[in-house]
Amino acid sequence: MTAGAERSRTRLNPDPALANARLQAHHAAQLLASFAGALLPPRDDDGHRSLCWDDHRARLSTGSTARTDAPMTLHLDPATLHLTLDGVAGGSRRWSLDGVTLEAARTRLEADVGCALPPPEYALPHHPVAEGAAFRAHPVAGRELAAWFAAAYRVLRPWADRADAGPLRCWPHHFDLATLLALGGDDDGPRRTIGCGMTPGDDGHPAPYGYVTPWPYPWTAHRPPLRHGYWHTEEWLGAVLPAPAWLGDEGTERVTAFYADAVDACLRLHGAES
Repeated sequence: MTAGAERSRTRLNPDPALANARLQAHHAAQLLASFAGALLPPRDDDGHRSLCWDDHRARLSTGSTARTDAPMTLHLDPATLHLTLDGVAGGSRRWSLDGVTLEAARTRLEADVGCALPPPEYALPHHPVAEGAAFRAHPVAGRELAAWFAAAYRVLRPWADRADAGPLRCWPHHFDLATLLALGGDDDGPRRTIGCGMTPGDDGHPAPYGYVTPWPYPWTAHRPPLRHGYWHTEEWLGAVLPAPAWLGDEGTERVTAFYADAVDACLRLHGAES
């Protein structure tokens, strides 16, 4: 194993504390969603509340407000649980959520931006921070979480660059990083899409995984075999590549092949139900 491969294995090896770090960052990201929901122009697809991954600074970021004097942007570092607000009073303010409650963080942020920032209306996975516990940063697991977002960004960006794809975004309700391929649809039928993404874990799969999902779900079509990963068929339909497959000397090759094969398979599934 090369030194680079060993570093990759270390960065992406799922840590036992990763789920806790992921849940805390998920709840912290709602501050960004509230900021965007209150200050950015609304969009029908709720995209104004979605976040982008800043790969240079390894952080999640909102869009910028339309202020002409100093557009404001809010960022979250998932590794350290630091918030950075750019554009306030002509500069930036950076502060840590470690030891701070979600309510206190929201109050401080509201004072900085000068308006109320209501919590999002959708349900989130349970974590004590939602009930008044303070955030507790975990440096090792936090860096692991950031590494998963970085790895996903690099493998998914070519898909998001396609002419038929939407931007690569982190959706704060699911906390996944994904792009959507638009395939069109019949005049009297729903628009067909294929979602390509990575989630750092959820209630059903605590460890990170990559996924490719056709929509609408072609439940009755024959599912082609996959060289890597498997078909998830409970509640939702899609190809899944679990965390271990991302690791090791051949991890990048497996991940790249998975997305290519799974997108092709989903195209065939859509065709079978046309």
